[in-house]
Amino acid sequence: LGNAGKFYYEQEFYDQGRDFSVVGKMKSLVKKLIAPVVLATALFFSPVKADAQTTFTINSFAQPQDSTLEYYGSGDVDSNNVQDWNDHNLISQGIQNDQADIDGDGIPGTQEDAELFAKYLNGDTLLPQINWACSNMTREQRQDWVKKMLKIDKTDEIPPVQDYWMCGQYSTQTIINFHGFSELKDSTIASKFPKYNLENNGKLNLPVYQVGISWGEPIGHFINGILIGDDPLNFDDWCFFEPRFANKINIGDWDMPENSEVTVNYTFFEESGGISTPTFVKFQLNNEIPNLTDYYSGLILQRPQLDTIPPEISIFSPVPDTTYNKLFSELEYLVSDSGGSGVDSCWFSSDSGKTKI
Repeated sequence: LGNAGKFYYEQEFYDQGRDFSVVGKMKSLVKKLIAPVVLATALFFSPVKADAQTTFTINSFAQPQDSTLEYYGSGDVDSNNVQDWNDHNLISQGIQNDQADIDGDGIPGTQEDAELFAKYLNGDTLLPQINWACSNMTREQRQDWVKKMLKIDKTDEIPPVQDYWMCGQYSTQTIINFHGFSELKDSTIASKFPKYNLENNGKLNLPVYQVGISWGEPIGHFINGILIGDDPLNFDDWCFFEPRFANKINIGDWDMPENSEVTVNYTFFEESGGISTPTFVKFQLNNEIPNLTDYYSGLILQRPQLDTIPPEISIFSPVPDTTYNKLFSELEYLVSDSGGSGVDSCWFSSDSGKTKI
């Protein structure tokens, strides 16, 4: 993790009605982060990959939830993990759920939503909530969708409580709602974090991270950030925002002083009930000029390209298009992807993709 591996913990106080954090440094690594061994091409839809030895690769380009379409504005209104014309028909009929708000205006199931989703299904347009990582998506489109989702998210409406709910909690609740964490779907682990509302875990499905701001020991603050450009090592390719007030932050604002350290951190919710936040990109602001000072070696630095060449699969048993009066315990097949980037995994389903085997 760059040099020694930097973690943050917080003690908080109030100053003229604004919440800040005292930032301390912990030198002991809770997670062992070492160089990646996973191919970048296999990470287009995965923000973090790990092997059995806890080797992590961080992909800040990708949407976190890569195995489900049950997130805001996805269009999968019947929740069968498929986006199709049946979903479009339901949207046209005014179905009311989060997936039906295609234009992100906070009103699901409108005719505008139906028309926009039809354009997507016809291949006439890209949608940031679905095609976030696509190279053809502009930074302006991504930033506009983030702005809309900040209005959908209600973290900024939580009242601050001294020594209980302050900048660190606002930032953490925001990454729960936007990024989402699979470990928090485990009821045992989730029970260790009663302070946070986990009902919307991953609801917005955007790669938002916690960001630490420090400007002279021991004063600091926690905000959030998301990569909207093409280079995670370029400060200007990040969009930083204040979760307490749901507004964009610029250098020189009170929550990002012109001379301060800015760290972008990944988050792990531990079984013990602790939260670890290793830094994967670090910038130093000097008189409003940002300079990269460190980054984690496992961070993907270039936007992965979408593999548009489908793999080839041959099924030997059971023989396709054949009726049997017996059960088969195994599926015999051969898969290859000589023209693409390789096959990550194979699965089959008998219920339109809702259950994968």
